[in-house]
Amino acid sequence: DKASVPDKNTRQFYTRKGNDLYIILTKFPEKPVVVEGVKNGKVTLLGYKGGIKSAFSGGKLNITMPALSP
Repeated sequence: DKASVPDKNTRQFYTRKGNDLYIILTKFPEKPVVVEGVKNGKVTLLGYKGGIKSAFSGGKLNITMPALSP
């Protein structure tokens, strides 16, 4: 797998351990997060006990973050 080169506008970073993919966001997203090149799986948010809305469409995973206030 080849990672893209981040620049000052990059807001999503990825890492994985085994079959788990982790997405690190530098800013809480206002729009759904889109991840390409993944297969169907479970989506969770670290430290959040509720469910996360996600859907696969056209080879992309769309993740809608819950409404949270700091």
